[in-house]
Amino acid sequence: MLATINELRLAINYAPVTMDQVIFHFIHRAWAVVVVALVAFFTIKTLKIRESNFLVKRTALYLGLGVFLQFILGVFTVLSVRQPYFASIHVMVGALMLGVAALAALRAYPGRPV
Repeated sequence: MLATINELRLAINYAPVTMDQVIFHFIHRAWAVVVVALVAFFTIKTLKIRESNFLVKRTALYLGLGVFLQFILGVFTVLSVRQPYFASIHVMVGALMLGVAALAALRAYPGRPV
């Protein structure tokens, strides 16, 4: 199948795709599903706990919304055949969500007000 795809890509002057690229992209997308599930669990669990600190709840909400945005940007990146605008914003939001996740972990850790 990869040979057929590469024949079609060469016909429209696109570079061929390697199996390593296919595996890398599959792992990236599978990990995205895991991250979305974990963040959804964390966000819902945090928002349901009445005793949660306001800052922890707000950070969890931002994390949930940000990861949802990141997922949508990833879909747009794929559907737009990796347009640089979507891909760049996808990478920037990913970096921002890494920072927000670290902040959420620090704020959720007992005894460490941040």
